Amino acid sequence: MKNIKTPILIIVCISTIFLFSCESHESAADDAFLEVKKDKKNPSTIDEQETTLAIATVESKDKIVYITKKVASSDWMLFAQDIDKKILINKSMIKELKGSSLTSSKLLRRIIILEKDNLSYDQELLNYKQEEKIRWESFKMKMNQEVSALEIELKSMEQVIQK
Repeated sequence: MKNIKTPILIIVCISTIFLFSCESHESAADDAFLEVKKDKKNPSTIDEQETTLAIATVESKDKIVYITKKVASSDWMLFAQDIDKKILINKSMIKELKGSSLTSSKLLRRIIILEKDNLSYDQELLNYKQEEKIRWESFKMKMNQEVSALEIELKSMEQVIQK
């Protein structure tokens, strides 16, 4: 009787250990999903500057595969945002200095010159943004036309070969 209880006791102990040591993988996957979902809702400052880029690769003549990839926004976007903030801070400081009763006429003239400089920087940044947008649209149109022309030529060659 003693010999029968020992193996059963060992089997029960081992099964209990396995039963409680194995954590549910479903809950781990659910937790990971919730963590990613939470991160997407509350992006960090670096993640806010990321965009998704779709890259097409051709595996065969009939199959195109799209790969999405996260890439950081351009240095230009970060720079423009930083300069915009600085210009706004300068505007508020200029307003404060102009409103101060302790400002002498000499300081007021210098503040007005600095205000003009700040406004010209703001205008220069705005003009550059507009130029950049025009260049981008022009580039997209040119690239689209060239790639489409190449595609048409390749299709015509393919038809000649198939005949």
